[in-house]
Amino acid sequence: MILPYIILGVLISFILWIIKTKLIKSKVIKILIILIIVFSICITICNLKEEKPNELYLEMKEVDENQRLLGLSKEQVIVLLGEPTRKDNSGDENRYIYSAGNIAKGLFIFNKSIFVDSYINYELYVNFDESDKVVSTSIKYVP
Repeated sequence: MILPYIILGVLISFILWIIKTKLIKSKVIKILIILIIVFSICITICNLKEEKPNELYLEMKEVDENQRLLGLSKEQVIVLLGEPTRKDNSGDENRYIYSAGNIAKGLFIFNKSIFVDSYINYELYVNFDESDKVVSTSIKYVP
């Protein structure tokens, strides 16, 4: 991503212009303006992000990490999460699959999108045992 470097170049050019300009006579004002710009750059850089998960992803990730579904029946899972996107009962598998949201890839400042390059989608897998009780959950990337 080249945009942050372009912005940084423009700000450095502006700082150099402030130092060399005859329009601002006071050195104190020049230093103050430069300090404000540098402080603003630091705050912005600290808040730059390349990924931003959506609310659904954050909620499903919390469900998976806390293992809140362990031991629940299929009916209880449906009450908590709603109907699954898909059911996989093939072979040895006995699971419900839910959409787990996405993570946007791009440039974000203060959680506001500057631009989004792509979205990475995820699914929550809820695995059941023979008695239809949850034995594990996992979040997986959807290619």
